[in-house]
Amino acid sequence: MLQVGDDATKISVATVEVAVGLKPVMAEIAQGGVVYRSSTSDFSLDASPSRDLDRLPTEPQSLVFSWSCTLFDGTLTAPCTDAQGTPLILASSPIVSISAGMLAVSDGVPYTLTVAVHDELLQKAVDTASILCYISQEPVLEVMIHFQSFDTALRGSQLLVNADDDVVLHATCDGAAPGQVIVWDM
Repeated sequence: MLQVGDDATKISVATVEVAVGLKPVMAEIAQGGVVYRSSTSDFSLDASPSRDLDRLPTEPQSLVFSWSCTLFDGTLTAPCTDAQGTPLILASSPIVSISAGMLAVSDGVPYTLTVAVHDELLQKAVDTASILCYISQEPVLEVMIHFQSFDTALRGSQLLVNADDDVVLHATCDGAAPGQVIVWDM
């Protein structure tokens, strides 16, 4: 009941219904949208930045992960097979490992690896994230950037810091020739 001013005869009554819903699950792959890898090297894809938006990033997320892989040949999209033609079965975990030779060279056509994520406890809708993965015969140099700072949070591939924080970044490059220079561009 709402009364306007001091006059008790001037009142208004209305009913309000409030529906409280749940925030969705967000699927995310740390490596971004595209990766280039060699058929001669092991690599992994990481969906651990995925989260339940009703939970704080520091809380256990209770998420279930399911990875799949497809290849579009220009006409048809088909499930991935390994280099021997056997259907590819990927782990049901946040991080999926692809061993050397597991995926055949893709001749400039990317594999699409997709992670489906849902919260088993709350029965939320499934969310997906995909990454295009080009496989070449030649070795591919992979540059990794590591950070060192206090009071930072990592969300996917974004580093969140306060304006006055100091951040130290280190880069490593697997497969680089001795003495090869890594150049920063920010």
